Amino acid sequence: MLDSCTSPATRDASKRRRLATLPWLSGWAAAASLLLPCLRVDVALAAPPPTASAAPAVTLDSRRSLGSARARVGIVEFSDLQCPFCRRFHEGTFRALKTRYIDTGKVRFCFRDYPLEGREQALSAAVAARCAGHQGAFWPMLDVLFARQAELGRALYPSLARELKLDSTRFRACLASAQEAARVRADVRRGRALQIDSTPQFFIGRLSGGQLASPTSLVGAQTIESFQTIIEAFLRP
Repeated sequence: MLDSCTSPATRDASKRRRLATLPWLSGWAAAASLLLPCLRVDVALAAPPPTASAAPAVTLDSRRSLGSARARVGIVEFSDLQCPFCRRFHEGTFRALKTRYIDTGKVRFCFRDYPLEGREQALSAAVAARCAGHQGAFWPMLDVLFARQAELGRALYPSLARELKLDSTRFRACLASAQEAARVRADVRRGRALQIDSTPQFFIGRLSGGQLASPTSLVGAQTIESFQTIIEAFLRP
């Protein structure tokens, strides 16, 4: 994916798909060309009829959302706090989005966690941000976690809480609880249901009843222009 992070499992699966497309020896290819039509017919005859299934809803979490609840357009980001491309987005494009669309009441933006496999500190950083959120400091904590991405780890979070003037006792108790980690994993399950395999990934759509209607997906640390094109289309009457 362009300007996005992927897990080792996703990269391995992609490599296997590429290897599966390598050309076979000409003799095998000739034999396969005779057999494949028959095999395709057999498989088609044996296949069960398709079943219709509704696409999973893309919902917003009010505890980690910015912007007016009456905004016409919503954006849901799935992010990994250890992903450098997620940091690039938040230190660049996100600030422009906030100024042009979120602060003006046109867009409501929601942050959801999607810590990738193999990133050892991503889960604990997500928990730290949520624990800060219990004291009204989710977004300030998010900013400092991205800014100090190279230092992420359990030893860092209490000092960040002090810098943000949080109640240290409450913050440490939250970090020690399993509750927020479970909520992070619930976000991961939502992301998997939406077939997310890299971060950051965004869903943009008309906001209705706390969820997005017919959302468009964007993957990677995209420019403000990429977002603007989609947002303006949804803002039209």
